[in-house]
Amino acid sequence: MSFDYDGLHLMIDAVVEDGKKLTDGSLGEKMIEEIVSAIDMTMILPPVTVKFPHSTCEMQRVLEDLKKEGLGDSSTALLLDKRLKERREESYGYSTFAMIAESHLSIHTFPELGYFSFDCYSCKTFDVEAVISSIKNHFAIRKIEVQTAKRRVPKAEPVICETEHDDHGTSQKWVVKNTLFSKKTQFQQCEILDLEALGRCLVLDGVLQVSEYDTERYHEAMAHIPLSEIDVSSDPKFLIVGGGDGALAHELLKYNSAKVYQFDIDAEVCAAAKEHLSVLHRGSFDNSRFYLYHTDVFKTRSEHAHEYDAIFLDLTDDRYESTDGDYTPATGFLTTASLLNLKSWLKPGGTIVIQADNPDFEVGRKEYSMIHSVFTSCFGENVSSFVIPSITYGSSLAFVYGRDGAPIAQEFNKFIVDRKWLTSATANACVALVDEKWIA
Repeated sequence: MSFDYDGLHLMIDAVVEDGKKLTDGSLGEKMIEEIVSAIDMTMILPPVTVKFPHSTCEMQRVLEDLKKEGLGDSSTALLLDKRLKERREESYGYSTFAMIAESHLSIHTFPELGYFSFDCYSCKTFDVEAVISSIKNHFAIRKIEVQTAKRRVPKAEPVICETEHDDHGTSQKWVVKNTLFSKKTQFQQCEILDLEALGRCLVLDGVLQVSEYDTERYHEAMAHIPLSEIDVSSDPKFLIVGGGDGALAHELLKYNSAKVYQFDIDAEVCAAAKEHLSVLHRGSFDNSRFYLYHTDVFKTRSEHAHEYDAIFLDLTDDRYESTDGDYTPATGFLTTASLLNLKSWLKPGGTIVIQADNPDFEVGRKEYSMIHSVFTSCFGENVSSFVIPSITYGSSLAFVYGRDGAPIAQEFNKFIVDRKWLTSATANACVALVDEKWIA
């Protein structure tokens, strides 16, 4: 059970007409009991009163011990006796404390000053005027000062993950519930975060790569829209470059007897994803038909010297030559020469697919246009695009794909594997979202 903590602390300083009334602790106890009842609180223990000075009883015991030892006429005993008599004639204050279920009340009196202080603290609000009225019923008040303080649970500033979309200040901010992994690898800063709105996410060099919230939209579309164009019924082979989160591999492994070869140069990213992003990869890292390499896909071609039905480029940003001094593992990867090289690895009619940024923003449009241009230089007219709606990337995310020696029909009635988000209708909608104005 939980409740909204709304505490109130009442502090009263008062001067009374008759300071002698501040010596009687029973009055303070009676007043506190009346206040507890008046403000509907719950008394746990009866009020406890401590009279000043505390040392009087101890002085009395020492004097009695001296008398027992036959030292009642000593100078020490005579001095103690004198001090005890003086204190009996003097007026001393008291402190009364009461514990209530909601917290406590207390009064501290100073008869020599005609002054007392009173505190009432509760974890819930109460009627301050009722408290003041009870106090005035017990003491003739000459002057009173009342202070109240709200008591609250301090709210810690949330940890924020911010993703920037352009150079004009457009960005998104996400509240971080938990940081599951954070490390500077050999290649990039890798973070796996649990975000309040998006669930578990992979963030590389401060850029949100994939989220639990949008994983079906992203990976079902990237895998199954292009594959609907080709025959993948007979032991297909797929190549993934990048895709360290393992989610795309999960979609491709849905095809019967398919073998998936993945090249992601950052082994630490893959290991972290395997441990913390099972909600995305669904165990694909442990599938016997999945082969993971942490080497350069071009330099180690001899290790996978076969033809592929489809190649998926699930890369980070800056896929061209870096223009801002930043470097990512994908920097300089996508050129006409490299894409032609990859194209030569395809079976006839095979396809290459790439994630092409968010064209709703200026930076993303430039990226999309450059990618589309490179694909057109390699595949001619056999190039097409589709766009998924996605809050993770600001509004949407585009994909470009080209087919080797065969036209792209985009007739989405051949989905042969289970899907959660992608249907014929959503696939057609993804194609309809493409704006030809994005191509410079």
